Amino acid sequence: MVETILKRKITTKIKLWDEGKKDTALFVEGARQIGKTTVITNYFKAKGNVSFIKIDFSFDKNMFNLFQESKNVAEVIQTLRIYFKDKKFDKNTYIFFDEIQEYCDILNWIKPLIQETDYHFIISGSLLNINQTIKFYPVGFLTRIKMYPLDFEEFLWSQKYDENQIDEIKKQMLRFERINSALFNTMNNLFKQYLCLGGMPKVVCSFCETNSMSNVINIKKNIISDYKNDIFKIRDKKIMLKAVECFETILAQLAKENKKFKFSLINKNARYERYVYGLNWLSNSSMINFCYNLTNLELPLKGNHKIDNFKIYFVDTGLLISMLNDESIYDSIINEDYLTYKGAIFENFMAQAINSSGCELFYYCSDKINQGKDIEIDFVIAKNKKIFPIEVKSGKTISSSLNYILEKNQKMIGLKFCKNNVGYQNNLYTLPHFYILVLEEILSGLFVD
Repeated sequence: MVETILKRKITTKIKLWDEGKKDTALFVEGARQIGKTTVITNYFKAKGNVSFIKIDFSFDKNMFNLFQESKNVAEVIQTLRIYFKDKKFDKNTYIFFDEIQEYCDILNWIKPLIQETDYHFIISGSLLNINQTIKFYPVGFLTRIKMYPLDFEEFLWSQKYDENQIDEIKKQMLRFERINSALFNTMNNLFKQYLCLGGMPKVVCSFCETNSMSNVINIKKNIISDYKNDIFKIRDKKIMLKAVECFETILAQLAKENKKFKFSLINKNARYERYVYGLNWLSNSSMINFCYNLTNLELPLKGNHKIDNFKIYFVDTGLLISMLNDESIYDSIINEDYLTYKGAIFENFMAQAINSSGCELFYYCSDKINQGKDIEIDFVIAKNKKIFPIEVKSGKTISSSLNYILEKNQKMIGLKFCKNNVGYQNNLYTLPHFYILVLEEILSGLFVD
């Protein structure tokens, strides 16, 4: 069987660093098993005419000992030349430090390595924001880029849609005209596949090779198991126990009609002050994303949020679905019968898309301001000095809260993602779910005449 090689957007950012910023180390961050190592390795394999040296700290304990015991850069390089005797060491040498969560002190070496050698350095790993052993963080010597699970466009690439085809689809979408039924059904079916699978590379590769949903179930369960094992490795036992308890309530939190995080779902005595460190650990590991409640809809949004009033979403919707432990859920999604967790699934998908676009997550909730009714907007995004209130529905539900907000704030542009075809009225764009493909273009104001 031919190995599936996924095309990833982050390759463009790696290339930009490679072409102009090699006086810094490239630092690729992100959650576990989203393809960091594969993307970096494939990029330099394809580059040619370079010497690529990979050091995996989770595997090679000799390298761990080398950096712990060496006194200076000269000693490190001398040993590396002997250890990797078949590799060239010249101005075209790239040294890749992988899985550095096993030895975060390697960051203390980055500045002298860059200053005292002609080589180029790449760093990658997970759980990097959690380690407390870094003594001299190399400020000014890192180009940091964040990696995420595959987005919908990357999934389309995996399904053999090329860039020209996707550009044509995007142009049609950005005219905001009604989509013909053939294209609507095609894109909707692809979206439902993506919703089921999620964006973990191993999962998508398995689907590409077998075209079977059933084969991905165990892969996703194994990833969830690995995530849980990471939590159990937390050295501070109190934080570990709190993180475990928070992790185990993710589904329950998202199953509620009002998805504000409720500590009472952990236990009746749980409080923000006691569990915030466990939640922060999950966030810093990129397992969850915080979505904070806004006190008002004014810029800057970050200055108007409540730090102790929030929702949480999981890093990947496909993994979230696998946590339901219900294999029939895949057929339910394909048949558009989303059952109890439809709100959780669709809000999580939107949170994942917004997060991977580089925007922070906020929502708006205010008690009884619309004729005695509560107002809640699923997501609020700030982009290019504009505010976009967003709602996502599994069906064709009317968005009374969104309509109310747009009536009171006529400079805002509202987005509702749902089962409907394209529509526009009173500053509200009604969009099919698969329009997530052009979310970044919409937020940037790119429209096609």
